[in-house]
Amino acid sequence: GRCWGLKVGMEYDYTYYGEVWVGIPDIRKQVAGVAVRAEVTFQVVDIDHVLGKFQKFEVGDMNGDLPCDRNARLPVNNWGPLPNSADAKMIEDPFRFNMMDLPRGEFVMEVSTGEPHWITDIRKSVAQIFKIYPLS
Repeated sequence: GRCWGLKVGMEYDYTYYGEVWVGIPDIRKQVAGVAVRAEVTFQVVDIDHVLGKFQKFEVGDMNGDLPCDRNARLPVNNWGPLPNSADAKMIEDPFRFNMMDLPRGEFVMEVSTGEPHWITDIRKSVAQIFKIYPLS
């Protein structure tokens, strides 16, 4: 049989953090950026299907000088929930993805109709971590 390294019936909890910032640090250390953080739970439904769910999803922004270490996280101090309650609810709705759609050899994630692209992109960024080909 195939082995993905994840056990069917198990739940896995992770802390998610992502950030995007823009600036030209070689000219000036000032940047503008946004960061997101959340708890995410994955439940392995069967050999190929996984359910994901974000909880405690928060956003923050920053506009100012970068610390000396460019690899450090953005110094965000104003964390809070998404300002749009519909988006806040949608990002925390469960989502489903396949480890591998074997007939096509592709990774597949279900996307709800009307789902904003940024929500799909964040979900994909987390789901892609689990895009692992079987060991056997």
